[in-house]
Amino acid sequence: MQKSQNKRIWGDYINLFYTVCPSVLLLARYDSYDPDIGVLNNEKTRWTFGVNYFIDKNVLVMNNYERRLETPGVKNDIFMVQLQVKF
Repeated sequence: MQKSQNKRIWGDYINLFYTVCPSVLLLARYDSYDPDIGVLNNEKTRWTFGVNYFIDKNVLVMNNYERRLETPGVKNDIFMVQLQVKF
């Protein structure tokens, strides 16, 4: 990868949430990041889709699928399940 003299970084994102009922939250996220717009083929883009389920006010289960679009192409999409407990 070649380096540019004037490194310029670019990134953007958008989050969307929809409450289906008090215990279920749907989410979608788009984010894009280019660590140096002067260098070709180093962009990273992610789409995340998820369902969050609130078991009660202190316990949350998060299920997310993350589609990663990178240049050069790498197959590294992930499915995440997380448990959050507040105490």
